Amino acid sequence: MSDQDLSPDALRILRGCEGIWAERFLNRTLFPAITGSHLIGTAGVKASLEVLADPLACVRVFFSHYAFARRGKDRSNSIALANESLDRWAEESASVFDEHNAERLWDIYEEVCILHHKKSLEQLNRGVIAGIAELAQEIYQDLDGASLATWIATKAKSTHRVEDCFLRLVDVRGIGPKTTSLFVRDVIYLFDLEATISHVDRLYLQPIDGTLRVLAPLIIDEEGIDQAADWILAGKLARAARRSGVSGIRFNMGAQYYGSIEGSRAAVMIDHLEFAFSGRTKEDH
Repeated sequence: MSDQDLSPDALRILRGCEGIWAERFLNRTLFPAITGSHLIGTAGVKASLEVLADPLACVRVFFSHYAFARRGKDRSNSIALANESLDRWAEESASVFDEHNAERLWDIYEEVCILHHKKSLEQLNRGVIAGIAELAQEIYQDLDGASLATWIATKAKSTHRVEDCFLRLVDVRGIGPKTTSLFVRDVIYLFDLEATISHVDRLYLQPIDGTLRVLAPLIIDEEGIDQAADWILAGKLARAARRSGVSGIRFNMGAQYYGSIEGSRAAVMIDHLEFAFSGRTKEDH
């Protein structure tokens, strides 16, 4: 596949998502989510890396913006309860990451739920909360104080692969492949490692959502591509981005952000290509 294999609309979508829509995602969503501020560009990257390098702060970011992203209306409550518990746990111990499990964190979570008159929902939440904390402990102890994020970056730098980290995160009960892919994608982008990742692992940097499924037939000329399994679609979109000289990560980020603004209805996307992928919105027109 090369530029010649892609339609003008396909190239416009790939380049538009990679460009201004990815910038909007980074500056309006990712940097503020990690840093709590509205830094942009290299300042946003630098501040985000500083937060993610801290093991406790990195777990807090994971709880706040990844672990419960698919919880719908319960998302904000889940985040608040998990982070309050994390903070109380950290206040109790000189170093929670030198401990050998996160059983105390779960005990605190149950106490916090009682305090706020919420159910702890152990089957749903224990794996996410205690499981991620225990993985963070394991990483911290094995890699001389590394965080979840610096663990992924270190492995990627040494092996040019992310599959092992992806599979280890997915192995945590309650953490699915889409959540994992989002986190790994963002970490690899912030550490500027996308170009070093083996082509065979680029699919792990393409979380698939409704927007990507709507855009897929406009980029990839294959019958039924919008119905393909997530991993197949992710691989094909990563390949299309690579062969057209576009950052697959930025394309994915931009598509995600565009979908969050415009919605993922096919009619909206197709009817407004000239706005969406020139970097304008209908309101700008």
